[in-house]
Amino acid sequence: MTIRAKLILSYITMVMIPVILILLVMRLVIPMFISSDPDFPKQGSRQFNMGITVHDQNRSRLFAQLSETAHRHPERFTDLHYLAALEEELTKLVLKTWLVVRIGERIFYISPGFSLAYDSELPEFGSYPQNKQITIGEQKFSLSQFDFLSQPEVAGSVFMFSDLTPLNKLSSNFLSLFIAVTVFVVMVTNGLLTFFISRSIIKPLYLLKRAAEQISTGDLDFIITYAKRNELGELANAFESMRSQLKDSLEKQEQYEINRKELISGISHDLKTPITAIKGYVEGIMDGVANTPEKLERYLLTIHRKASQLDRLIDELFLFSKLDLDRMPSHFETVDITSFLQDCLDELRFDLKDKKINLIYLPGAVSPIQVTADPEKLRRVMMNIIDNAIKYMGEEERCGQISINLHDRGEKVMVSMTDNGPGIREEDLPFIFDRFYRSDPARGSAVGGSGLGLAIAKLIITEHGGEIWAESQLGQGATICFTLPKACIPG
Repeated sequence: MTIRAKLILSYITMVMIPVILILLVMRLVIPMFISSDPDFPKQGSRQFNMGITVHDQNRSRLFAQLSETAHRHPERFTDLHYLAALEEELTKLVLKTWLVVRIGERIFYISPGFSLAYDSELPEFGSYPQNKQITIGEQKFSLSQFDFLSQPEVAGSVFMFSDLTPLNKLSSNFLSLFIAVTVFVVMVTNGLLTFFISRSIIKPLYLLKRAAEQISTGDLDFIITYAKRNELGELANAFESMRSQLKDSLEKQEQYEINRKELISGISHDLKTPITAIKGYVEGIMDGVANTPEKLERYLLTIHRKASQLDRLIDELFLFSKLDLDRMPSHFETVDITSFLQDCLDELRFDLKDKKINLIYLPGAVSPIQVTADPEKLRRVMMNIIDNAIKYMGEEERCGQISINLHDRGEKVMVSMTDNGPGIREEDLPFIFDRFYRSDPARGSAVGGSGLGLAIAKLIITEHGGEIWAESQLGQGATICFTLPKACIPG
């Protein structure tokens, strides 16, 4: 349930529950409260509406009788026997009631035990008050008037005085009880609702607070679990997503820092080797070691070769940095991989004609296979893989062979290049695509190279949405494989 729905439900409950509980308490408590009041009259037929309003059937019947007598038989109000019968009826009423009969300007009859202190202030003939409250001394009464005309045409009135003192006392006590019950019910309802609603809100907030404190201290090795489907659940999920992304970012940053240090270390090592060689040969020339034209020419050729090696290393580093930082834009187009490989290998055969390397191309498919690729970058992949194979064949092994095979793999196409070189140790296979990694460091220094060729190939193939891997057994050559997704051709 959402927090908004909880708050709406809480508001409705805050209104409905107190009302229901107050009505229930009043219904149960007030009758008991009245029955325990010694001053409240017990006689008579009565019903209680919430315990404070008295419905007296005898009083209603007496009102009807007095009204009919005043209209039809007014002479009865001067009959003492009839008035005595009325006194009997008065004893059946819930509230103590007295009669006063006024004929003309004089009081004709007053009920026994009732004292009228100011008869001159009684309502005039024709006023017709019904249940009008008046105060006599410290007592309150309900006054009702019934007018009649006696013989000979003398105006008269019958007054009913009902003692309201018990009801007033009950009302005062009831009001205090009602206020106490209302305050109690509202406080209990509000307290319970506040407890449950605040618990459902504060608990996840404390969870997020602790998570924020952990993040602020650099501790990201935890998981925020809050399964409720509400606004706080969405907030907790967003917080967990932020924590996860922040952890991944820091891990990537840490890995980038490790890679940066490895890159600096590798650059330092690979730059130092040709520079040291160049420096040594220059010093040899300066010291007169190259004292013949043949030696001088050999020294200069070596310096040129090392400088060229250094230039290629810098180019490789520059290319790798741009690829790694995704700052080298790609120009993808639909390429027929069968024809592309044929053209690429024809170009490489021309460059390798003096190195005694035989390139064999086995298309494996007659029909064209279309892929989406950047031709220049893909050509770089082919050159790097073949150059790497040639470097590790060694001078004595350079009657070598490299076979290039093309395989259709459904939604992908796989290119495999197998050489007959010395092979790669099994423990080195997972690492040969890492930057500056050489399976044989001593031999790697001898053959030269930047140590970035296969790392660059991996970056390019990954950018193309493919995969690259190596298969080899020591002494039996090596196979480098990579895949490329086929192009989506409409129709």
